[in-house]
Amino acid sequence: MFKCPECEYIHVNVVEKCEGCGFEVEIEEIVNTNFIAISALTAQFEISSNRTLEIKTGRLWNLNNEVSNNFITKLESKFRRKNKFHNFLTKDDLPRSIPSILKKYINKEIIFKRLAQSMLEKIKLEIGTDGRKILGITESNVIFIHYKTISDNKDLGRLLIVMVDKKSGFDFEKVALTPKKLSPIDTDALRQAALFDLTLFNVSYPNNDSESYVRFIQGKSKSDFFKDALGCRKDVDNKRSIDEVFNAIFKFTNENNLPISIRDKIEESIRDFLDKKSRDKNDKSVRLIDIQKKIDKCLPDDHPSKGQFSTFVNANEFQIDDIFEPTNFSAENSSSYSFSDQNKNFTCKVRKTAIGSQNSTKPVKLDKVNRCLVFPLSDDDFLELEGFAGD
Repeated sequence: MFKCPECEYIHVNVVEKCEGCGFEVEIEEIVNTNFIAISALTAQFEISSNRTLEIKTGRLWNLNNEVSNNFITKLESKFRRKNKFHNFLTKDDLPRSIPSILKKYINKEIIFKRLAQSMLEKIKLEIGTDGRKILGITESNVIFIHYKTISDNKDLGRLLIVMVDKKSGFDFEKVALTPKKLSPIDTDALRQAALFDLTLFNVSYPNNDSESYVRFIQGKSKSDFFKDALGCRKDVDNKRSIDEVFNAIFKFTNENNLPISIRDKIEESIRDFLDKKSRDKNDKSVRLIDIQKKIDKCLPDDHPSKGQFSTFVNANEFQIDDIFEPTNFSAENSSSYSFSDQNKNFTCKVRKTAIGSQNSTKPVKLDKVNRCLVFPLSDDDFLELEGFAGD
């Protein structure tokens, strides 16, 4: 279900315009809060009398306050639904580097406010390299939130850093900078945002051999200075994005009870599209919205899952970058299974859409009793193998 933030009218599906009050805004999904807030605070950048950039840090939020917790829930939900860039932090062992700051916080060597101040200094330093960024930053609030899942005691939690417009309906106390009241939060009000998975970071950095543990969105602000200030690598893992596209398609079609025929049609359409883009000499870039449009063309006109793939990807946290580039054969590899036995007596690659049950019309059939695949052979291949195998 989805709820309008203006009049709280409940919608069954996502709509661009509320049926209750006509409010033209992305309708918010009603989700159960499954996390607990650990710490939160707001900061601002101000121009001092001598024209230097100064940091103003507010008080820690009162997390027993319903307004604060609802505010955190809404911000986390907004971030979750935005398209993202997924990556790792660049290795940096200097004492004041972002990885060192995060390690100190995880090890309880510094408190939350010191963590936020250290990161703000990094942001301030990055802003100082380009004076054009100052105007935007002084018209914004920077919110730091540490939260964790309720059900996992070993979870170190997530650190969410969000920059929002001061004129966007966010209402804070002037001195404490704590939330005063809860207003509808416009998605476009998020100028920049970063999310660190502290558990993944702690086990992966500096080898960076896990899933990506830092995610960024780019909202109204076109600059990448959050990525630069927080030490994020900018290389794009195209293979991961493409693998995740096909993983998401499988789950999306299952959860929407789409028949296998439509799932196969979607996979073939996306595979052909990515293959074509990989050969485009002018523009190889693919956006998540491009994938959604291709999927929508494969769905019946009145199907409720039309226009929902991007939302589904973000809600389920598939690690698909908002923009990626397929390489030659990447789509074919991601949409196929590769098999080999333990002794490497055989290897084979089968397109996923070619596999079916023994009662299907698919060319490759899964024999569930004998746990094997049955392949059709051409006449020439059959005769050659028959002669070699003998009676």
